[in-house]
Amino acid sequence: MSKQQEINEQCETDLIRNRILVIVMVALGVLLVVRVLVIPMINIIGNQAGKTSMVIAVTPITNRLINAMVDGLRPGDSTAPVKIDI
Repeated sequence: MSKQQEINEQCETDLIRNRILVIVMVALGVLLVVRVLVIPMINIIGNQAGKTSMVIAVTPITNRLINAMVDGLRPGDSTAPVKIDI
């Protein structure tokens, strides 16, 4: 076997080894994401399935619409006249 053939075979084995390593790393990353994100959500849903869910009454705040032009946090009425102080 010539030196060039040995080098080519070594490159091919390195390429295959790198591909397998990338596949294994991606699979481990996916498993880590599943472990960190999905499993806790499944546990929370499973724990809440046996319990009665709490009902929270939400009352809208109507005075925000009235105070929208007054509180200084919102731009206000788009048709209002503009006053420029110099």
